[in-house]
Amino acid sequence: MNQQLKSSINKFLDLFLILLAFLLLLTMARDIYHIFRLVIEPLDNRVIDEIIQEVLTFFMIFEFIMLIFRYVQEGHHIPIRYLIYICITAVLRQILSVHGSALEVLLLALAILVLVFTLILVHNAMIRIRGKNHKDKIEIHHLFGEDDDMHG
Repeated sequence: MNQQLKSSINKFLDLFLILLAFLLLLTMARDIYHIFRLVIEPLDNRVIDEIIQEVLTFFMIFEFIMLIFRYVQEGHHIPIRYLIYICITAVLRQILSVHGSALEVLLLALAILVLVFTLILVHNAMIRIRGKNHKDKIEIHHLFGEDDDMHG
Protein backbone atom coordinates (compact mmCIF):
# COMPACT_ATOMS: atom_id res chain seq x y z
CA MET A 1 0.00 0.00 0.00
CA ASN A 2 1.23 3.46 -0.85
CA GLN A 3 2.74 5.14 2.24
CA GLN A 4 0.90 8.41 1.58
CA LEU A 5 -2.43 6.59 1.26
CA LYS A 6 -1.73 4.67 4.46
CA SER A 7 -0.90 7.92 6.28
CA SER A 8 -4.09 9.56 4.99
CA ILE A 9 -6.22 6.62 6.12
CA ASN A 10 -4.59 6.68 9.58
CA LYS A 11 -5.28 10.43 9.92
CA PHE A 12 -8.88 9.84 8.86
CA LEU A 13 -9.22 7.04 11.43
CA ASP A 14 -7.64 9.23 14.10
CA LEU A 15 -10.18 11.96 13.41
CA PHE A 16 -13.11 9.56 13.81
CA LEU A 17 -11.61 8.01 16.92
CA ILE A 18 -11.15 11.45 18.47
CA LEU A 19 -14.78 12.20 17.63
CA LEU A 20 -15.81 8.91 19.24
CA ALA A 21 -13.73 9.72 22.34
CA PHE A 22 -15.41 13.14 22.56
CA LEU A 23 -18.87 11.55 22.35
CA LEU A 24 -17.87 9.07 25.05
CA LEU A 25 -16.69 11.98 27.22
CA LEU A 26 -20.11 13.59 26.80
CA THR A 27 -21.69 10.30 27.83
CA MET A 28 -19.46 10.19 30.90
CA ALA A 29 -20.47 13.74 31.83
CA ARG A 30 -24.13 12.73 31.53
CA ASP A 31 -23.46 9.68 33.69
CA ILE A 32 -21.78 11.79 36.37
CA TYR A 33 -24.79 14.10 36.42
CA HIS A 34 -27.14 11.12 36.69
CA ILE A 35 -25.06 9.59 39.51
CA PHE A 36 -25.11 12.92 41.35
CA ARG A 37 -28.91 13.10 41.00
CA LEU A 38 -29.21 9.55 42.35
CA VAL A 39 -26.94 10.23 45.32
CA ILE A 40 -29.03 13.17 46.52
CA GLU A 41 -32.23 11.10 46.39
CA PRO A 42 -33.33 9.17 49.46
CA LEU A 43 -31.41 5.91 49.36
CA ASP A 44 -33.19 2.61 49.04
CA ASN A 45 -32.14 -0.68 47.45
CA ARG A 46 -33.33 0.35 43.99
CA VAL A 47 -31.35 3.60 44.08
CA ILE A 48 -28.22 1.89 45.39
CA ASP A 49 -28.42 -0.72 42.61
CA GLU A 50 -28.86 2.03 40.04
CA ILE A 51 -25.87 3.96 41.43
CA ILE A 52 -23.73 0.83 41.19
CA GLN A 53 -24.88 0.25 37.60
CA GLU A 54 -24.07 3.84 36.64
CA VAL A 55 -20.63 3.80 38.26
CA LEU A 56 -19.75 0.52 36.57
CA THR A 57 -20.94 1.86 33.22
CA PHE A 58 -18.88 5.00 33.79
CA PHE A 59 -15.72 2.93 34.26
CA MET A 60 -16.43 0.83 31.17
CA ILE A 61 -16.75 4.00 29.11
CA PHE A 62 -13.53 5.28 30.68
CA GLU A 63 -11.79 2.04 29.66
CA PHE A 64 -12.91 2.51 26.06
CA ILE A 65 -11.66 6.10 25.97
CA MET A 66 -8.29 4.98 27.31
CA LEU A 67 -8.24 2.21 24.71
CA ILE A 68 -8.86 4.72 21.93
CA PHE A 69 -6.05 6.97 23.10
CA ARG A 70 -3.75 3.99 23.52
CA TYR A 71 -4.59 2.84 19.97
CA VAL A 72 -3.59 6.19 18.52
CA GLN A 73 -0.56 6.52 20.80
CA GLU A 74 0.77 3.05 19.95
CA GLY A 75 0.82 3.57 16.21
CA HIS A 76 -2.62 2.17 15.38
CA HIS A 77 -2.54 -1.15 17.15
CA ILE A 78 -3.74 -2.29 20.55
CA PRO A 79 -1.68 -4.53 22.80
CA ILE A 80 -3.56 -7.76 23.49
CA ARG A 81 -3.25 -7.27 27.23
CA TYR A 82 -5.48 -4.19 27.08
CA LEU A 83 -8.21 -6.21 25.42
CA ILE A 84 -7.87 -8.84 28.14
CA TYR A 85 -8.11 -6.11 30.80
CA ILE A 86 -11.35 -4.89 29.24
CA CYS A 87 -12.72 -8.44 29.22
CA ILE A 88 -11.87 -8.86 32.90
CA THR A 89 -13.54 -5.53 33.68
CA ALA A 90 -16.65 -6.54 31.74
CA VAL A 91 -16.94 -9.85 33.57
CA LEU A 92 -16.47 -8.08 36.91
CA ARG A 93 -19.20 -5.65 35.95
CA GLN A 94 -21.46 -8.59 35.18
CA ILE A 95 -20.76 -10.19 38.56
CA LEU A 96 -21.38 -6.95 40.45
CA SER A 97 -24.51 -5.91 38.63
CA VAL A 98 -26.48 -9.07 37.92
CA HIS A 99 -26.33 -10.91 41.26
CA GLY A 100 -27.23 -14.18 39.57
CA SER A 101 -27.26 -17.64 41.03
CA ALA A 102 -24.23 -18.99 42.87
CA LEU A 103 -23.38 -21.19 39.89
CA GLU A 104 -23.48 -18.19 37.54
CA VAL A 105 -21.17 -16.18 39.82
CA LEU A 106 -18.81 -19.17 40.08
CA LEU A 107 -18.67 -19.55 36.29
CA LEU A 108 -17.99 -15.84 35.86
CA ALA A 109 -15.23 -16.02 38.47
CA LEU A 110 -13.73 -18.95 36.56
CA ALA A 111 -13.89 -16.85 33.40
CA ILE A 112 -11.83 -14.17 35.16
CA LEU A 113 -9.35 -16.81 36.26
CA VAL A 114 -9.03 -18.06 32.67
CA LEU A 115 -8.47 -14.48 31.47
CA VAL A 116 -5.76 -13.91 34.08
CA PHE A 117 -4.03 -17.15 33.04
CA THR A 118 -4.32 -15.99 29.43
CA LEU A 119 -2.67 -12.73 30.41
CA ILE A 120 0.19 -14.63 32.03
CA LEU A 121 0.59 -16.90 28.99
CA VAL A 122 0.62 -13.95 26.58
CA HIS A 123 3.20 -12.19 28.71
CA ASN A 124 5.48 -15.24 28.90
CA ALA A 125 5.06 -15.91 25.17
CA MET A 126 6.09 -12.36 24.34
CA ILE A 127 9.17 -12.71 26.56
CA ARG A 128 10.18 -15.85 24.66
CA ILE A 129 9.46 -14.30 21.27
CA ARG A 130 11.59 -11.31 22.10
CA GLY A 131 14.38 -13.59 23.29
CA LYS A 132 14.61 -12.38 26.86
CA ASN A 133 16.10 -14.50 29.61
CA HIS A 134 13.87 -17.06 31.28
CA LYS A 135 14.58 -15.35 34.61
CA ASP A 136 12.25 -12.57 33.42
CA LYS A 137 9.25 -14.82 33.98
CA ILE A 138 5.98 -13.27 34.93
CA GLU A 139 5.73 -11.16 38.03
CA ILE A 140 2.38 -9.77 39.07
CA HIS A 141 3.55 -6.13 38.94
CA HIS A 142 4.37 -6.61 35.26
CA LEU A 143 0.75 -7.48 34.58
CA PHE A 144 -1.05 -4.86 36.59
CA GLY A 145 1.52 -2.23 37.48
CA GLU A 146 4.18 -0.78 35.23
CA ASP A 147 3.23 0.12 31.70
CA ASP A 148 5.84 -1.88 29.79
CA ASP A 149 3.96 -3.23 26.79
CA MET A 150 5.32 -6.37 25.29
CA HIS A 151 4.80 -5.52 21.63
CA GLY A 152 7.44 -4.42 19.17
